[in-house]
Amino acid sequence: MQSVALYSSSWATLGGGEKYLCALAEVLAENPSREVTLVIDHPQADRDAFARLFGLSLEGVRID
Repeated sequence: MQSVALYSSSWATLGGGEKYLCALAEVLAENPSREVTLVIDHPQADRDAFARLFGLSLEGVRID
């Protein structure tokens, strides 16, 4: 299994960079043999909230 971890140092701002990082995670997670993790150092990190905010499906993406 392939593992991918994506990190941004500015999760607190939730701007365009974070949107595109989540979109990249969504596309990478479409491959079932790939484990995708968003590394988020924000205390209220919530995958479902990010998915709603950015209009994405982050079902196969982990938050760590």
